Amino acid sequence: TFTMTLSGPHETPTRGPRHNTTTSRALVDEQQADMASSEQNARLNALVDALDTNQYERLLAFVDDMSAEPQLSSLAIDDNIDGKGSTLQTQDSTPAHRRRSMRIVERSACVGDPVREQRRDRIATEIEERIEYVALGEINSLLNLDDRYRQFDGYSQGLFEDLARFAPAIDSNGLRYRPGAAGENFFADLYCQDGSSKKQKEQALTDYFQHVWQYLCKPKEQWPQVAQVSELTLHDFQTRKVQRTSQQPDGLFCVGSVGSFKAATVVFEAKWTENGDDISHGTLGQIGDYVLNIWHSQFARSYVPVILLHGGEITLMVFTRRNVLVANVGPICGGAGMLNLGPSTIAATLRKLWFYLSLPSDELGNPCKMVSTVKSLRLVPGTADGPGSIEDACGGGDGAIYLGERIGRPVRIVRRATYMHKCKYSNAGTIRKAILKLTWSPKYRLPEGAAYQIIRSACSGLIPEVYSSGVLVPDSFGYRLEYAVIEDCGETLEEYAKNCHESKDIGAAAFSAKMAEVVRSVSNCLAKAYSAGVLHRDISPGNIAINRNGTIKLIDWGCARLRADMTIPNLDAIARRWSYTLDHDAHSELRHDSLTGTHPSMSIQVLGGCTKRSLLHDLESVFFTVLYALATFEKAFGDKNEDRPLGFSYLGHKETAALRVGCLASSKYYCMQFGVTACSDDIKDVMDAMYDALYCQNGQFIGGDLLVHSDWDRPIRPNQVSSFMDSELFLEALTLNPEHADKDDQGSKLCDSMLERMDIESVDGKATEHCESPKLARRRVAGTKRRKQISPPLATNVDEGRKPRQPQRTRRVQPAAEVGQASQGQSNAGSTRPLRSNRFRGLSRGPNTRSQSKASKRHKPY
Repeated sequence: TFTMTLSGPHETPTRGPRHNTTTSRALVDEQQADMASSEQNARLNALVDALDTNQYERLLAFVDDMSAEPQLSSLAIDDNIDGKGSTLQTQDSTPAHRRRSMRIVERSACVGDPVREQRRDRIATEIEERIEYVALGEINSLLNLDDRYRQFDGYSQGLFEDLARFAPAIDSNGLRYRPGAAGENFFADLYCQDGSSKKQKEQALTDYFQHVWQYLCKPKEQWPQVAQVSELTLHDFQTRKVQRTSQQPDGLFCVGSVGSFKAATVVFEAKWTENGDDISHGTLGQIGDYVLNIWHSQFARSYVPVILLHGGEITLMVFTRRNVLVANVGPICGGAGMLNLGPSTIAATLRKLWFYLSLPSDELGNPCKMVSTVKSLRLVPGTADGPGSIEDACGGGDGAIYLGERIGRPVRIVRRATYMHKCKYSNAGTIRKAILKLTWSPKYRLPEGAAYQIIRSACSGLIPEVYSSGVLVPDSFGYRLEYAVIEDCGETLEEYAKNCHESKDIGAAAFSAKMAEVVRSVSNCLAKAYSAGVLHRDISPGNIAINRNGTIKLIDWGCARLRADMTIPNLDAIARRWSYTLDHDAHSELRHDSLTGTHPSMSIQVLGGCTKRSLLHDLESVFFTVLYALATFEKAFGDKNEDRPLGFSYLGHKETAALRVGCLASSKYYCMQFGVTACSDDIKDVMDAMYDALYCQNGQFIGGDLLVHSDWDRPIRPNQVSSFMDSELFLEALTLNPEHADKDDQGSKLCDSMLERMDIESVDGKATEHCESPKLARRRVAGTKRRKQISPPLATNVDEGRKPRQPQRTRRVQPAAEVGQASQGQSNAGSTRPLRSNRFRGLSRGPNTRSQSKASKRHKPY
C-alpha cells in the first residue's frame, strides 16, 4: 500500500510582492513553502487509490534513485514493519525543487498500463475458446439451485410489478422514461421534463440499474417468504478506480462496506447497444480483466458471476475454472420504440435478478465461507458430501496458519491456478516456517498431496515435509481446490544462482561443485519417484530448492502424473481421499498436458509434442536446468528473448526444439550456446556425461532423431548414467519387475526390448554395444535393400529356409580410375556397380577425400 499526492502546474504558488527587508522576505518564503508542502502531502494521500502495483514499484524505484543524490532528496518513504502502508512525503527543500520533484513523480507514477489492451485481447481470445451460451435453467442445475428457484418462483408472483410500470425504453442517445410519471416514479430524478435521461448511454444505464438495486433492497412486506435483504452492497466505480488497481468497472457487489476486488462477489458492467448485439471481443476482454483481478485476490472462489446490462437486456455470465457460461435473464427496459412493453416481462427479470443477488455469499462462489480480511486461518478439509471451510484462527492453537508474504504466481482466466503464501504453521505447540499452497486443478489430474503421499517413503529427505494437506472443494465444475502446508525449503535454484552472482560470496569452483550435487540429488530423487510410480514433469530452476544448510530438495509436484505401466498400491483409497478421477486418459499427454512444464527446461521431445513422457525427459530437463543456473551465475539475464542466451530463447514450441538441436549439435561448444563460457572440470565432466547419455548413440548425435520422432523411447544403458546418478536406481526405475531381473544383463535386455517396440532389429541379430537411433537404423536397412538389388542372386539356405545375412560393406570414396574400372566391370558382368558417392548421405568422407573430390565428382549438364 502506498500514499501519494501530486501537484499540477496550475497549483504552483506564485511569488509574492518584492520586500525591502530580508526578514519579511524569508517569512513569506517560509509561509509559501509550508503551504506548498501541506498541499502536496494532502494530494499524496488523496490519489493513493489510483495507483496499481506496477505504478507503485516504478515510483519507489524513482524515489530511491532521487534519494541517492543530496540535491534530489526532497521525497522520503516511511515503511511499516511488514513492508506495507508506505507513505510518501516531501522533505525540507527549496519550493522550486520540491515542485519540480513532484511533477517528475506525477509523470513517473501516473502512467497508464501500456500493455492493457494486449492483455485484454489475450484474455478475450481465451474466453472465446471456452464460452458456452446456455439456458438459465442449465445454470441453475449446475449451481444446484433448481429446487430453490422453483420454490422462489412460486411464492414471488407479482413482486416488483409496481417498479416495472415505470421502466424506461432505449432510444438513440439514452433512456426515455414514461411521460407523466413525475412525483410517483422512483426514477424521477434521472430524466428531464420531456422524459429523456439526464445522462447519455452507458452512464444512463448504470444510474438506472443503481436505482433499480436500491428499490429491490426495500422491504417486501407482502411477500414474507422472499429474502428481504441481501448481504451484498453495490459500489459505484464510474468516477474512480478500484483500490490499488488501475481497473474501473461500472460496479462491484461486495460483502461489507469496502469496495475492492478482494471483497467482490459479483461484477456489474453496462454496455450501450440498441439492438441487443452479441457480446463484443473488447467487452469480453474488459470483463475478463475484472474477473482475473478477483481470481487473483480470492484463492477460495469457485466461480465469479457477472451481471451484464447489455442494452436493455440482463445477461448472466458465470466464469468458472473450466469455461464461461452465458445465459440471458431478460429485459429490464424496452427497446427503441417499445414503450408499451408489458411490465410483467420486466418484473419477471427483476425477480430473477433478486433471486441470484439475495443468495448467501457461500452459494455465490465462496463455498468455504472465507472472509477477505482474515490473516490467520484454519483449514478444514471437505468430504464427498460437501466442501470444507476456512475458519478464522485468531485465537491460535494447533493447525493455525498465520499468513505472510504472498509468493507471486500467474493466474489465468481459466484452467489451473496456484496460490502460494509464506506462513507460520502451529502444530503441537511448535510454530514452524512453512509454505501454504492452494491449487485449483482438474479432477483427472493427480493432486500434489497424493503425489507426496505415494513417494513419501521412497524419496524421504529429497522432497519437502508435508505438515498438513487435504481437499477444500471436492468438485466445482470439474475442478477441485486442494491445499498443502509444506516445509519451507529455502530459496529456489534460480534465486540461489542470482544471489551468488550478485554477492560474489561463493566462488566459481564452489558453485560448480554445488551444481554437480544438484544434478546427482535431483536425478536420484526422480528415479526413486519413478520407481514408486510418479513422474514429476516440471523440472525447472524454480522447482529445486536449496536451504541455508545446503540441503537440496525437489519441490512443486503439482504437475506430476502416475505411470500407466505399473500398479500403485492402495490407489483407490488415495483417489477417494483426494477426489481424484481414475481415468486412463489421465495417463496420456493428450489432455492439454503435452506441454506441461517450464519451456527453458523442457526436453526436445516434449517441445516437439510427444504423447508419452518418461524419466528420460525429466533427466533432460535437469540438464537444461543446471545449464540455466550456470549461465545465471555467470551473467544474470531477464525474461525477454533478447536478454537470454541463444539456447534458452523461445520461438514457439517446435521452433524452440529445432533451435535446441542446433545448439547441442557440437559436443565441444554446446555450453557456450546456453550462456556458459567457463566452468570447473567437475561440473563439465558431469554435463558431458549427461550429454553423451541423452544425445549420443554409437558416437552419433541423435538430436535430429529426437526432434523428428517425438515419441521415440531412446534406450540408455545404466552404465552410461553412472557419472551423474546412481545407476542401480536408474535400472530399477526403468524395470517393471526389478525383483525378477538379472541386473548383470538387464541393460542389454532393456535396450533390445525398446528396439522391438520401435520395430528395429538389432544388428547381427543380437544386442549391440550401442543402440541405434531411428536415423541410423533407416540408413542400415536402406543400404541392405539396395545391396540386395544390385547383388547377384544367392543360393537359398536349405536348412534354415532363408537367405543368409549379407556382411556390411565399408563405404569409401573411390578415385576416378577405380570408378572407371568398376563401371567397365559392371557393363561387362552386369552383376556389380560402383557405390554412389556418400557426399549427400551425411556420412564421414575420411581425411583424404578433399584432395580426391574433384576427381570423383560427376558433372551433369543442365
